[in-house]
Amino acid sequence: MKEFTLAQMLSITTGTLLCDIAEVYEILNHVTGDNLFTHVLPRAGKFARPIILAVYPELEAVSNKLDDLQDKIGNATTPESGVKLWLKSLGLPEEYTLECHKDSWLAMNPVAELESKVGKDKVIVTCAK
Repeated sequence: MKEFTLAQMLSITTGTLLCDIAEVYEILNHVTGDNLFTHVLPRAGKFARPIILAVYPELEAVSNKLDDLQDKIGNATTPESGVKLWLKSLGLPEEYTLECHKDSWLAMNPVAELESKVGKDKVIVTCAK
């Protein structure tokens, strides 16, 4: 089990980035038990979303409140402060715990996965010496 912030949880369940991207990697790496590359994040998010919502179904309704987020950001001094005000206005806990689901995650070779997405001819692999 590992703790994550409301912003991290909602970044995955709503598909709206509400935290630093490093925190998205942190939660998705934990849920998948993997060390993810950028191009794998969308697949990992699709994997993690139903897991999160099964444990915390109350987070599903937050997707209907994203218009309020835009209002908070528009009225705040910075986008970050607007996000913080919006998160606080939801009245939800600030921290959540999640288990690792490595056994049900389909780990793939990241280079092969990228090649399957964009074509082998578009992927150049180099190694630093």
